[in-house]
Amino acid sequence: MRRGEANPLDSEYENIIEGRGKGRRQRKKRKLRMKNRIYIVVLNLFLMINTSVVKELKEINEKIEEIKRKLEEIEEIILPSEEISEEEKREVEKLKQESLNGEYIEWEKVKKEILD
Repeated sequence: MRRGEANPLDSEYENIIEGRGKGRRQRKKRKLRMKNRIYIVVLNLFLMINTSVVKELKEINEKIEEIKRKLEEIEEIILPSEEISEEEKREVEKLKQESLNGEYIEWEKVKKEILD
């Protein structure tokens, strides 16, 4: 290199600084790699959050199912199911049909017949 002549390394350095030539491509590649890394990090965070939400929802569902079972047990204790004889079923059906046909039935009489 002669005196007063431009140094080729200087021009390459200027290209990198100015964003021209190889430097520009390298910056684009670095920028793209950085974006890809950011996307991967964001995706991993989303998946971690999503799996934790699913886990919490499963736990909530299990608690709800447990509460339902307890309520059914309490309901069975408070309101035990009674067996109704065939005769009682026929009597209730008869009273129902009379009611649907529009026949007048006194409530006290019905209540007395059912409870006796």
